[in-house]
Amino acid sequence: MDQIFAQIMEYIRATWRYRWYSLAAAWIVAVLGWAWVYELPDQFEASARVYVDTQSLLAPLLKDLAVRPQVAQQLDMMTRTLFSRPNLEEVARRADLDLSAKTPAALEKVINGLSADIKLTSAGRSNLYSLSYQSPKPQLAQKVVQAALNMFVESSLGSTRKDLSTSRQFIDQQVSVYRQKLHEMEDRIAKFKREHSGMIPGQNESDYYGQLQQAHEQLQQAKLELEEAVRRRDSYEGRLQGTEPVLLGTPIPDTGMGGSSPTELDSRIATLVQNLDQLRLRYTAQHPDVVATERVLAELKAQRRREPRRRNAPSGSVNGGSVGNEDSYLQQLQFALAEAESEVASLQARVNEYQQRYEKLKAAVDTIPAVQVQYKALTRDYNVVQGNYQKLLESRQKATLSGDIESNTKTVDFRVVDPPHVPSTPAGPNRALLSSGVFLAALGVGVGAAFLFGQLRPMIMSRQTLERVSDRPFLGAISLSETPQMLRARRVGLTAYALASGTLLVAFGSLTTFYLIG
Repeated sequence: MDQIFAQIMEYIRATWRYRWYSLAAAWIVAVLGWAWVYELPDQFEASARVYVDTQSLLAPLLKDLAVRPQVAQQLDMMTRTLFSRPNLEEVARRADLDLSAKTPAALEKVINGLSADIKLTSAGRSNLYSLSYQSPKPQLAQKVVQAALNMFVESSLGSTRKDLSTSRQFIDQQVSVYRQKLHEMEDRIAKFKREHSGMIPGQNESDYYGQLQQAHEQLQQAKLELEEAVRRRDSYEGRLQGTEPVLLGTPIPDTGMGGSSPTELDSRIATLVQNLDQLRLRYTAQHPDVVATERVLAELKAQRRREPRRRNAPSGSVNGGSVGNEDSYLQQLQFALAEAESEVASLQARVNEYQQRYEKLKAAVDTIPAVQVQYKALTRDYNVVQGNYQKLLESRQKATLSGDIESNTKTVDFRVVDPPHVPSTPAGPNRALLSSGVFLAALGVGVGAAFLFGQLRPMIMSRQTLERVSDRPFLGAISLSETPQMLRARRVGLTAYALASGTLLVAFGSLTTFYLIG
């Protein structure tokens, strides 16, 4: 620790030995620096304040109908990108700064100066911004601030409209793409239906296994009805084959023909004609029910042509009445048998039809389910694409409405609180502060110069230094006895040094006071 302290003291003594060099260097740096500060041109600051009102009465009214831009986000982005090169070039053109730039290097210097000198800051409250610029020319500073202010307003508004236009173009492209997809999928579904006709269930129909169960039930019901019709026909055949002549008063089987009077025969023919018309509306001419009904109708018409005009001829004998009753009975049985055979034929055709349907569905046990799965996949994909298409149409409508709102109304209102103005007094440079800096720099240069001379021209100032340099032991020292003339010279030197240093300090204080008072 003692060695460090001794070393520091040695440095101080060496520096003090060259104090006049130090003072001279300080005076030179101070005079030159203060002259430079004095010659600096005055800087006039133009400033403006603008308030951005983002509150709109349309916002709650059009909450779900239109897309509202994020104004706060856009303003934040605008404040960050205002000093981009394209914007600065536009500001330079509007302020006529590009006229003085004859070369690309000069224009680059102008743009760099604008980037460094234009300041956009928040003015202490939300959405209130302050824009400022300093220049030696007051009119130029005002023009630059006005141009930057216009760029700030126009860029904020234009970016929203540009974003809406770009979004609308993108949505229109997507709508066209999805419309084409819908047409392609509709054609694919239509082609699939044509290729697999009869295998695809309708909207309200059951699936394949439900159709198979229904066909099986219909087949069983038709077989049961056919068996009943066959038994009824066999009963009529047996009664017809086993019939013998009967006497008058023998009961006649009820076949629905009564006495087969002309009125009853015509009524049956009319009923069959009505039934035939209804069957022709439902089936084709080759359907078994239509064929059977036509055959029975032809037989009834033939019977009406063969039947004599007068059926109740006078006989007066029992045998004659018995023969007439027997003929009527046989005739009724024949007609009942014909109707039963017609019903059997119709039911047999129905059974065959249901049997074919059932066998066809049963044979397609591996085909129809796969077809139905493919059809459901097609319709599912179609529904997804159609849903996205509808959403795109809604988004396009919102984008169109938002663009109309942006074009015809003010979603963001820029209010210039303080227009660009330039005070009569310059805003800079701060000469008092710069003079203080020059003074501190002069002191540093003076001390540094003295220290440098002390290191370049060293002297032995202590016993320790002598022992270290000579590498010999220290035996003793002889002190210097100063004469009165030497003491007087030392006092004069110290006084002169103090006066010179004080003069430098007084000069600094006077200059600083002058700059502060103005």
